[in-house]
Amino acid sequence: QPSDETSTCRGDKDGCCKSIKLQCTRSGRRKNKKTGETYYLNYGPVYWGIQSLSSYSGWSELINTQQVTNAEKTILVGMSINEGKLDSINAYDSEVLTMGAMQKTINKQGTGQLAKQFQDYKNLYPNKFKTILERCGWSVENNTVYYKNPHQKNSQKITGTSLKALLRKGYNKNNVFEKVENKHLKPIYTLAKDSDYQKLQVLDFIKYYREIMNKKIHGYKISEYIHSNLGRATVLDQYVNRPAYTVSDLKTAIDKFTNELKLSTNPIKWGKQHAAYEKKIIDYYGKHRRGTDMKNRYNKLKGQF
Repeated sequence: QPSDETSTCRGDKDGCCKSIKLQCTRSGRRKNKKTGETYYLNYGPVYWGIQSLSSYSGWSELINTQQVTNAEKTILVGMSINEGKLDSINAYDSEVLTMGAMQKTINKQGTGQLAKQFQDYKNLYPNKFKTILERCGWSVENNTVYYKNPHQKNSQKITGTSLKALLRKGYNKNNVFEKVENKHLKPIYTLAKDSDYQKLQVLDFIKYYREIMNKKIHGYKISEYIHSNLGRATVLDQYVNRPAYTVSDLKTAIDKFTNELKLSTNPIKWGKQHAAYEKKIIDYYGKHRRGTDMKNRYNKLKGQF
């Protein structure tokens, strides 16, 4: 992946309103059925980021204040190999904007998990939100993100597909993999580097983890079925990406093996064989979960634990 991108900002007072050079990349590979020629549906800016979840500077504080446990840190850091860096920015795929360690998105309606995270950041750190984002054109209202170009007089507030088009303007097949000037994403770059925003990302990650572990199958919490770090990371991996399918897909795997081995669906009765049973369940579930490239994602997770 490319190294850190270079900004045209030199730390002046209004640096966040300046432009930044971001690499052009592409997604949505297709093949023309008549000519056999390969083409791509999307071109746009990307910043791959340089700050991994493992390098987050606030882990000790979160653990010492009992907001996060060491076990939760291990699971999140291991699972994050399938996501992004804390400071990553993606405006080139099917969504309007994607950011961070959980790869949260703003969708074509201007809403979504990332929009909600912007709203939370504004509520928690109103002064920072104003300094980093609002004065440079970005705003959030009722969990919907808007942008009004501060570089143009009489510009209108936009969101959704209009914002998507604006962020990608100037990025195309003729400059793919080159760095292209972007006047709109510098505030987002600044936000991605902010320590309080990164803390919010980590706490969101923990919230998702605890939420899925407390969901029930056959009346028992997922955490009662799945004890291992690999197993829990595999469940979280799907929950972050395909939350609507996670419980049903895991239930399918549990039911398959409890039926085959004539086991009780009460995991407490698995006794000393719990780890062995769980390994079979997770190995099946990890490869058969619904979602994009889930088999390869599972194989990468196995290398972390």
